[in-house]
Amino acid sequence: AEMLDDPWRVRRSSREIIDADAQRDEYFLDLDEPKQQALLGLWSTSPSYMVVGPPGVGKTRLATEVVRRRFHDDRSSRLLVTAQGHDALDHLQAAIRKTLKTGGQDDVIVVRSTAPDRKSTSDEDLHKTGSDYLTLLSESQLARDAPQALRYRINALAAASGRLARSKDAVVKEDRVALNAVSSLILDAANIVISTANSADVERLVEAREQFDWVIVEEAAKATGPELVGALMLSGRRLMIGDHHQLPPFEADRMVALLRDHSAVVQAIEMADQYVGPLMRDGEIAELEQIAAEADALRDVADTALRLFEPFRHFVTEDERKLLLNSSHRAITATLTSQRRMDPAIATIVSKAFYEDRVKTTAAREEEAHLAAPPFRVLAPLPASPIVSVEFQHVSVTGVGTHAERAHPRWHNPGEVQAVIDVLHHVSPEQGEKRPTLAILSFYAAQVDKIAQRIEAEKRAGKLSQLEGFEPAMPGGVWVGTVDGFQGNEADLVILSLVRNNAGSGARALGFLRDRRRMNVALSRAKSKLVVVGSLAFLGEAVRGVNPDAAEHDLSFIDSIIDTIDWLKGQKRPDGTPCATSIDPAKLAKAPSC
Repeated sequence: AEMLDDPWRVRRSSREIIDADAQRDEYFLDLDEPKQQALLGLWSTSPSYMVVGPPGVGKTRLATEVVRRRFHDDRSSRLLVTAQGHDALDHLQAAIRKTLKTGGQDDVIVVRSTAPDRKSTSDEDLHKTGSDYLTLLSESQLARDAPQALRYRINALAAASGRLARSKDAVVKEDRVALNAVSSLILDAANIVISTANSADVERLVEAREQFDWVIVEEAAKATGPELVGALMLSGRRLMIGDHHQLPPFEADRMVALLRDHSAVVQAIEMADQYVGPLMRDGEIAELEQIAAEADALRDVADTALRLFEPFRHFVTEDERKLLLNSSHRAITATLTSQRRMDPAIATIVSKAFYEDRVKTTAAREEEAHLAAPPFRVLAPLPASPIVSVEFQHVSVTGVGTHAERAHPRWHNPGEVQAVIDVLHHVSPEQGEKRPTLAILSFYAAQVDKIAQRIEAEKRAGKLSQLEGFEPAMPGGVWVGTVDGFQGNEADLVILSLVRNNAGSGARALGFLRDRRRMNVALSRAKSKLVVVGSLAFLGEAVRGVNPDAAEHDLSFIDSIIDTIDWLKGQKRPDGTPCATSIDPAKLAKAPSC
């Protein structure tokens, strides 16, 4: 509670340090300098440390090095690795297992806590691990030497665990209870527990007052304070890794707007008994009503709730402010700034628009972009540039046409749907060991549906056969998805449909495009090539309607995106290829396809 209230007041030096010898080992030297500094900071700072990880900087690499180093120092360590969602944990779990195996630490017991509605995805899932141990026990000399009744019970449970994996109904209640007890034993004994932050297993561990040596929270900026608090209670050493410049917790904007409006908070409290009364303890509704009746108390509580609703964002921004005010301030946060995922041209847009130009591409990634061709081919007239704008004119110039947005039944853009299909007709995979990955993104679900329908129609007509050589990068193995659903993922080729193109101005005309965090995710997913389908001219006109005289405003990131793309059009690779190119969609539509 003190850490959440004021992490700087309880900050102290850790007794653990990475000494000079350890800073010369191959693992430390393999990290880039920002990761080295972050590792030194988090290792020597207790109880909590936050690491900001912009796109492509290797957050997972830092997390796995923390795990490796911890078990190198103490093989009996216990770590809880958690995140708000399963997708982030899937990726981190695979990376941890690979790191442990490479480091000769594959005897470390790793278990994955699985939600009841989620099928097992690896041998480390908790129930699968328990089943494996039961099988080993039933086949052991220990079991063979046991009394007959005990030996029979062990064999019966081992058989029941196999049936349970196929169907819950295939196991009687008594055996299910016993198998759950085995799973609890495994959870208590594991060196590394991997679990979503709000899982029932985390709740049980809190109730049992379990403690871990470290808690590592991945994508911490996507979790609310209530989602994080259980996991944070399970250790006195906490590492939170995230990026508050990307997507926030679900529905965060609505909750933040509510907490900032004290009259709305009062209205919510007045309705609390009707809607959540049965969930509250005796006296809590009365306590809320008393707070609502006192303006000062209400302000203090609402401000605290606002601060702790997104604790990662608050801690990082406040720590940065303290450092600006006092250069000797000992920070509890670090930012990783060396990116090696995106093509340097794509990274330039992301860095300038969202990170004050602090994110830099490594020399190795620069060299790779100049010397190595992407794992796919493009057919003229689609430009070979890493950034391509399939540029529709602003509707105010051309009048309403197929390239204008449609609001009914939901937001979509027929002209952009066709342009995405035209782009797909002009790309084909290179032959190699791995298929290149492809993702088609939009901010609007209706546009996603319409693009997916067109792709299926094209395939039924015997077209777009080259897609078979690509690997869908979207979760679920589909080609098209929303920007929100793609955070944390990447693709060699990303096609982004903006949808919005209207005669309006200001934030309302932009819709989702006014959200800098969504736009950050959208522009930072591509590794080799980013194709933006839409009207940059519309974006520019809409932003000018906000505050034409202000150098900085809430939508100035859009100006930065447009200006950077224009600048990149004048920059060339060593082979003469422009870093960015615009093309008329009509020219692309008329050209022969792959």
